[in-house]
Amino acid sequence: MKALRGILCVMLILCFFAIPIGASQTENQENTEEVFDFKEYFTEKLLPIGVGILTAGCGLFSSLASIKKALSSLKEEKESLSKRDKERDKLLQGERQQIKDFTEQAQAQLQASINTNQGIKDIQQLTLRLAMEIDLLSQAIGIVAFKDEEMVRSGKGKRLYALLEESKNLHTQLEKRLAEYQGEQE
Repeated sequence: MKALRGILCVMLILCFFAIPIGASQTENQENTEEVFDFKEYFTEKLLPIGVGILTAGCGLFSSLASIKKALSSLKEEKESLSKRDKERDKLLQGERQQIKDFTEQAQAQLQASINTNQGIKDIQQLTLRLAMEIDLLSQAIGIVAFKDEEMVRSGKGKRLYALLEESKNLHTQLEKRLAEYQGEQE
């Protein structure tokens, strides 16, 4: 690049020297005869044109060198951007996979929670049914006991009747709690 600039400067200097030399030769000629002088034609016409062409060529070459450097810089930048895009795509793919894994885990936990809630409801219904069966059995035992005259005479019937009443109270409390729980679930 520096060499091209040096050549350009030399050509410009030659242009400045070629113009005065040609001008001084035309002033010194007093002969009006028209004789073709190649030296004069070369210095006056061809040399300035050649120097101009060389100067333009040097300018063109230096411009082309700058353009080539800019294009190579753009190519490097494009490659750098391409690498960054690939890295970003890899990171994005990893993030997507993590989100997918997290979503699958959350869905599995939600399904387990739903299953647990259903199991609790089933257990509550079974508990209520069991309490009802116990209540029925205690009533049946009470009926049998009251028919037995000996139990009534000995005072065990009162005690059995108190147990039946307590069983009914527990059954009522159980139904109330179950209704409250079902209300909370809805």
